[in-house]
Amino acid sequence: MKKLPLILLLFLLSLVIASALVHQEDSRPHFEERRGEHGMYPSRPLYDGHKIFDRPFGAFLSPISHMDEMMILEDNIIKAESIIPRLGEFITLLEGEGNDVERMEVLLHEYSLLVKDARLYFELANNSESPMPENGLQMPDMTEQEYQELSRKSIMQSNMLLKNIFDEFKPYISGRIVHTENRSFIAQGSGMVMLSGAFDVNVSVLNGKMSYMDIKKDHHLKFEDGREPQEITASDPRQKVVFYDNVSGNVTFSGSGYNLAVFGDNISLSSRGTGGVQFFGKGYYYFTDTDEPIQKQLWVPSLFENN
Repeated sequence: MKKLPLILLLFLLSLVIASALVHQEDSRPHFEERRGEHGMYPSRPLYDGHKIFDRPFGAFLSPISHMDEMMILEDNIIKAESIIPRLGEFITLLEGEGNDVERMEVLLHEYSLLVKDARLYFELANNSESPMPENGLQMPDMTEQEYQELSRKSIMQSNMLLKNIFDEFKPYISGRIVHTENRSFIAQGSGMVMLSGAFDVNVSVLNGKMSYMDIKKDHHLKFEDGREPQEITASDPRQKVVFYDNVSGNVTFSGSGYNLAVFGDNISLSSRGTGGVQFFGKGYYYFTDTDEPIQKQLWVPSLFENN
């Protein structure tokens, strides 16, 4: 049986690629008061990187306007800000299960400070009248471009640190596959459900997406409302992957060997079969073929939006 791919790691790959395009020297100023208060930053820069290109960043790309650069930078900052509470939720979940999360908490704190710096430098670059930092320190007199560069370097350093956080998460994410042996279960929630194996599945979803890879070439798929959503097929030398967008309503799926992923809101899924299942988002699942009292298990909190 093929192991479920960890879809979250695709996001990490994009971060690593983006970070490779940036000079890594740590030229941003650190505020001594904050470092002394939290005691998290080491005496040396967090990342002693090296210049990757002799030419400056962007020399290989088509020129983009200053406004476009600022829009891209702000979008990256917003995404980084939005993931902080999700990382915290996952750390809280692991701590509640008795795991040692001290290093995760330290890394998340450092990550939050870097993102906060990126936001501060962005606001300084974006406003003619510089805002006063929360700690009341006098900011150095720099040009708009210099503040923009500091913001960009802060967000790129946070991306590198995010990779370290995911390295800490990886053993727990990869180990959170629910294994079933010809068992029945029900799941409800919003987020993502991934199945790999031989299952008979009945699923209802609102404004969802669905993809599958039929390994045994014997699957059966039916959209109960009779309206088949848009299909997108992607093939590689080994296996065809089919993707459906704008899925709403009831769907049945069965087969002796496949990978299936369902994304969306208000997912209601019942299934029986053998294989592995993963749940990400806000929801719960429980097994129905047991004489013991039903024990609902929570899904792993989503670290990213469904799309």
